[in-house]
This record gives sequence, structure tokens and C-alpha cells, in this order.
Amino acid sequence: MKFIACHEGIQLFKDGIWISGGHALAAITTLVGVRFITELAEPSVFGVFALVNGVLVLLQGVLFQPMAQAALRFYPDFHILNGTSELRKHLTSVFFNRWVGCTAALGVIALIDVSLFKYLSLQAWLIFILAIGLESWKVIEIVMRNAASRQIAYASLYLADSIGRTAGTIVVAWLLGTSLESLLLGQTVGLFIVLSCVGMSAPSGESNKCAIWKASSNYEIDLLKQSMKRFATPLLWGPIVGWISSLSDRYIIGAMIGLGQAGIYSSTYSFGSRPMLMIGAINEATFRQALYTTVSQKNMFEARRRLILWITINLFFSTAVAIGLTFLTAPIVRYLLAAEYRPIAVQILPWIAWGYVLLLLSQTVERLLYAQQKTKTVTIIQALSAALAILGAFVGVHWAGVFGVAVAVPFCFAIQMLTTTILAVRIWRHSHE
Repeated sequence: MKFIACHEGIQLFKDGIWISGGHALAAITTLVGVRFITELAEPSVFGVFALVNGVLVLLQGVLFQPMAQAALRFYPDFHILNGTSELRKHLTSVFFNRWVGCTAALGVIALIDVSLFKYLSLQAWLIFILAIGLESWKVIEIVMRNAASRQIAYASLYLADSIGRTAGTIVVAWLLGTSLESLLLGQTVGLFIVLSCVGMSAPSGESNKCAIWKASSNYEIDLLKQSMKRFATPLLWGPIVGWISSLSDRYIIGAMIGLGQAGIYSSTYSFGSRPMLMIGAINEATFRQALYTTVSQKNMFEARRRLILWITINLFFSTAVAIGLTFLTAPIVRYLLAAEYRPIAVQILPWIAWGYVLLLLSQTVERLLYAQQKTKTVTIIQALSAALAILGAFVGVHWAGVFGVAVAVPFCFAIQMLTTTILAVRIWRHSHE
């Protein structure tokens, strides 16, 4: 047993190295890209671009993320039945149907907007709809690689996505001029090229071993699909309230004090949050499936040990980054943002960074609720966090503008972390008494 545990630990370490490398290079690419884009785009254009991308994140989360979380949670069960290719087919079918429905709805909205309101051009709407379809494809590829612990392939795709989006945005904006349409087109073309290179073929390791495939296995696969639906249904509201918690503040800023201020806040937020999101994504991709597998195997001692290790690593690295961003704010902002973005960015960057230290802890503990299939509890916590985020943004913008909104970030995330921890510990103890 000690040998097996040691081997699993070494494998987790190796996986973490590959994931860390991919995410670190992706983060550097994104930060460099923001530097170039802020030189090309004035704050108001960048603000609109950030707000449109925020809506894209919302739709991607609502349409695809609940089922993606279900696929990650139930992948070990599909793997036991040699049914991982069935899982890919199921995801593809569900995502395609949802994209078609979304396209129909957005088509009607686009016609109304182009005819009456003119918030976006017809070209921007078409690019936006295409981008949602590409997001569904990307989610499938990332989920299947990460769930199968094919971390080299996962990290490579994650890095390629970042490079493709950034390079595409810069090149198209440089060739066609800086506008919302050119920025959207650039990142969409970049993602399309990356996914075209990846191809639609299923990764190695996804198999239906027909020689042992039986009616009983088909029945069990169908049961797993039904379990995925039950698991994902309460999570439908999760991306919405999660989006409100993390992105609504820039919309409130844009509506109340201008798109230029929203652009400055969004660009600074990316520097404060991006390293933290990288740390969170690395550790989640490394530990999540290991946690889910041990819970599926009812090995609660090992599950608790891995969760504690996950929390400790997140806390150590995120705190170190937050300290660095606090004491090196001025040179970071000077090198990574254009001049007109800098005066406000210097004031708000540390607040955002420390807020994300608390958010990472909350999200890590939250995975314990996912592992125990307590998705309704997750949704309740996220709804509370969303309400706090809106309240904090409104109070902050009235109190001190963009600075006030940034100050509200760590306070809202602190309440979310405490609520998540209390509920997760109570549920864990109750289920194992």
C-alpha cells in the first residue's frame, strides 16, 4: 500500500509539473497580450471588449460548464465500464444541441438589436455566435484530457488556446484596425486554428472495448448519463451567480461611471486575478480527479489528506503572489499596462490580489461538496456570493468609484470562503458519522 501511495504521489507531482508549465506559459502569454492590446485600444474600446467577453463567459458557463463538471465527476465511473468514448459522444451531443438553441435565441436578439438599439454590429453578433460554438468544442477537448489524466495533452491545449487567442487578437487588430469587431474576430480565429490543429478525433485512452461490451454495460452507462443530468441540473444557476460574483462589478462600473473606467478596471483585474486563477487551475487539474476518485472508492482518509494538501499548496502560492503584487505594484503596472491605465491600476491591484487568495480557498473547499454530489449547496453558496458582489460593487462605486469597488472584492470573497467552509465541514462530518 505504501508503494502504491508513493507511486500515486510521484504521478501527481509529475502531472503538476506539466500542468504548471502549461498554465504559467499561458498566463505570461495572456499578460503580454493585454499589454499589447492596451497599447492598441483606448480604455473605452477595451472596456466594451471586456464586457462582451464577459457575456461570452456567462453563456459558456451556463450552456456547458454544469455538464462539464458532471463529466469530470463521473469520468472514473465511465472508465470502469470502458465507456469513456460514450461520455465524449454524450457531451458532444448535449453541447451541440445547446449551441443550436442558443444560436436561434441570439439570432432573434441580434436582429432586434441591429434594427432598434445598435449596441453591437451585425458582424460582432455573428462572430459572437461562432465563438460560443468554438467554446463548446474547446470545453470537450479540455475535459476529456484532464479527466483522463492526460496532463501533457491538457497543458498543451491550454497553452495553445492562450497563444492562439492572444496572437490572433493582436494580428487582426494590427491589420484591420482596433475595433470591437477586429478584437473579437482575432481571438475567434486564433481559437479556431488551435482547435482545427487538435482535431475532432478522440484522444487515445478513450475506448469502448467491444469484446466485453454487454447489455448490462449499456444499461449502466445509461444510468451514469442520468446521474450526470441530476448532478448538473442544480449547477445551472452556478455559472450565472458565479459570473455575477466575479464579473458584474465591471458592468456596474461601466453603467455608472463610464466604459473607460470599466476598461481600466478590467485590465487591472486581469493582472490581479490571472496569477491566482493560474494557481487554482493548476492545482485543480492536478488534485480534482484524484479527490473524486478516492471519494468514488469510499477512501475517505485519502480524500481528506489530498484535500488538505490541495488547500495548503493553494494558500502558500497564492499568498506569495499576493505579497509580490502588493510590494511590486508600481513596476508591474508600469511594464504591463499602457500609460493611461496606470494611475488607477496602482491603487486597486493589491485589493484584487488579496481577494483572490480568499476565493481560491473557497473554491478548493467547494470541490469537497462536488465530490459528495452536494451541488444544491454549491448553488446556494454561489447565490449568496452573487448578492454580496452586487451589493459590494454598488456601495463601493458610490463610496470611492473604481477604488471602492476593488476594496469590496476581498470582503465579499471572505464571506464566501467562511460560508463554504462551514457548510462543507458540517456536511462532511454528518455524512461520515
